[in-house]
Amino acid sequence: MKKSISLGALLVIVGLFSGIFIAPVFSEGSEDKPVNYAEDQAEKAKNSYDHLIRFGNILDIIEKTYVDQPDIDKIMNEAIAAVVASLDPHSEYLDPESYKQLMEQTSGSFGGLGIRVQLNDGLVKAVKVLEDTPAERAGLKDDDLITKIDDTEVMGLTLDEAVDLMRGEVGTPIELMVKRDGETELLKFNLNREIIKLNPVTSEVIDNVGYLVLSSFNELAETNLKKAIDKITKAEGENLKGFILDLRGNGGGLLNQAVYVSDLFLKQGEITSTRGRDENQTFRFSAETKDQTDGQNLVVLINGETASSSEIVSGALQDYERATLIGTRSFGKGSVQTIIPLGDDNSALRITTARYYTPSGRSIQAQGILPDWVVMPIIADGISEQLAEVKQSEATLEGHLANEKDSDDEPEDTNSSAFVPRNQDHDIQLIYALKFLNGEMKIGDENQILEDDIKAQVETEWDELQAKKAENQEKQDQPDAEPQDEADQK
Repeated sequence: MKKSISLGALLVIVGLFSGIFIAPVFSEGSEDKPVNYAEDQAEKAKNSYDHLIRFGNILDIIEKTYVDQPDIDKIMNEAIAAVVASLDPHSEYLDPESYKQLMEQTSGSFGGLGIRVQLNDGLVKAVKVLEDTPAERAGLKDDDLITKIDDTEVMGLTLDEAVDLMRGEVGTPIELMVKRDGETELLKFNLNREIIKLNPVTSEVIDNVGYLVLSSFNELAETNLKKAIDKITKAEGENLKGFILDLRGNGGGLLNQAVYVSDLFLKQGEITSTRGRDENQTFRFSAETKDQTDGQNLVVLINGETASSSEIVSGALQDYERATLIGTRSFGKGSVQTIIPLGDDNSALRITTARYYTPSGRSIQAQGILPDWVVMPIIADGISEQLAEVKQSEATLEGHLANEKDSDDEPEDTNSSAFVPRNQDHDIQLIYALKFLNGEMKIGDENQILEDDIKAQVETEWDELQAKKAENQEKQDQPDAEPQDEADQK
């Protein structure tokens, strides 16, 4: 059936855009605007109308003259996406599937298998098989390599495409083919998807210090972090020397969870403020509960992938001198995005509506937070070369919002290190934090002997890993032996 956009539909679009642009000026307090304010807004509305008429004319020409029958729905979706993406790197149009995924991420639950994954030489590697999930019960293990998902070969897929295949409706079956180190044949696993609740908190006690890792700010962040704090406090008692809150690699999440998490460590005071284009878009968030750690010494670990909500927490705790920040400069995402559902098609806009500020009034947009104690991770030279090609920060993103305040703290190198070793014995940032809380080091100290020893270990492990990869590749490259006689051929 031929698709077209009528004048009536176009006027509806005009009305929607007019509502978005004009409605805020009639909010409380608008009576104090200058007399010519209404005229200015009328002129802006006319300009918006003219742009939309022009856009409608272009669509009409495309529909009537393009060589093939155009898909107007597709054109409109891509046009909307392009318009929103032109604003800044974090504003985007969410089609129904993208919107659903975002809601799953923020709620912390989805239909899936219970595996944290990453791409490894074109295959999906199980970095962590979560407890009490279909994957664990079926027998999958950490470091397994998934080669096939149902009838689809993993090689050639992006990580997002592979994850989409593994997620799905609760109760539906899935088959995985897995390559496991030490096994000569591929392993087959048949399992059913279940509701997976992603606990963003992991915790343990190291050297009488409560070590709390917060991976994201979903709806479970504050509740599960409080449980971990209470559990460690009760278990350690008077032996407890303090807490480490690890926000390295935490790209953020829900603003309210950032406020709640900050409140776990503060007694009172403003945590953050958000300021939009109009005064009525300014909001302030303050601590309302007691310090759940009862004033225990606190270290917060940050790095180049500590962003958004993580920076709200880090900035608040730093401003009040409640915590010592250790690591490298944070990412610098100082903007707030609002999700606005659109109509009945389950799509939405994720649009930047405000900047946020620390209690002292700092905007970290495109600058990040500088830790109290800069400690660079110890990385094998071969890994450093690879990481140098992918480093980025808010300031390196095309179209990023500027920091509206002049600052003497403008970073010369906006690409902060974000590497975190999987082996805690090689994690110099964590090691220094533990020694600091146990009174063995002060801010700014260095243990060169320890760092040299760790450097030697990581270089040795890297060389061994590269040698093993080369050996495996050599085996794969060798052709099968030719059959020697007729019997062998049979």
